[in-house]
Amino acid sequence: MKHPKYFAAAILVALLIPSTASGQSRSVAITVDDLPYAGPLLDLPNYSADAINNRLLAAFARHHVQVTGFVIEQSVGEKLDRATGTRVLQHWIANGLDLGNHTYSHPDFNNRSIEQIEEEITRGEATFATLMKAAGRNPEFFRYPMLHTGDANMDAIAGQMGLSRQTLLRRLKSEGTTFEKVLDGLRHKLALSFLSGKKVSVNETAYLVGFSDPASFSRAFKRWTGSSPKAMRHSKGAVS
Repeated sequence: MKHPKYFAAAILVALLIPSTASGQSRSVAITVDDLPYAGPLLDLPNYSADAINNRLLAAFARHHVQVTGFVIEQSVGEKLDRATGTRVLQHWIANGLDLGNHTYSHPDFNNRSIEQIEEEITRGEATFATLMKAAGRNPEFFRYPMLHTGDANMDAIAGQMGLSRQTLLRRLKSEGTTFEKVLDGLRHKLALSFLSGKKVSVNETAYLVGFSDPASFSRAFKRWTGSSPKAMRHSKGAVS
């Protein structure tokens, strides 16, 4: 008996749940981006940077989790006052956690020259690297900002399902759909879920569903629903 949309549904599962090979152990790196505080970037509720970071650090300590925090240097002294931004980073180091370079301003490197990229990386080390060295530790990690690709591609998902790319293409075609349509539909559903939950901002939703900038997300959302993501949040009584 044929199950309609079987492979489309299987792709949704593969996209949402990372695969683990049977009997194979895997290590996981826990990281936190956009230190010292993402609130000004993502329109989060106006909690203090200290309060949010203290809650994170307490949770990591309680569960004995080793974490690396990636710092946007511009946020240290411009998004926050420098004393607060520096204090937050010092608390991370005092708790035995690593800090890494997430560039100076978190730009889209696809639109930057080699010289501009080098400058972003060098300026990104100004505060956190100095604090790390003062504590007798050497900075080791760098995180590339604004990645345009990830695991949500057909080759990765086909491999996760134990299929070749061509086999997956053929089976999706037999169900009257494509990988792009399935991925687009998943993003649509996730966006509706995040925004209706009232706990995630429009900008953060864009990031969570795989868009590199809020404007692209807004265009896609209007194509999906006929209205803007902000209009939907307002209709649900949330603040965008």
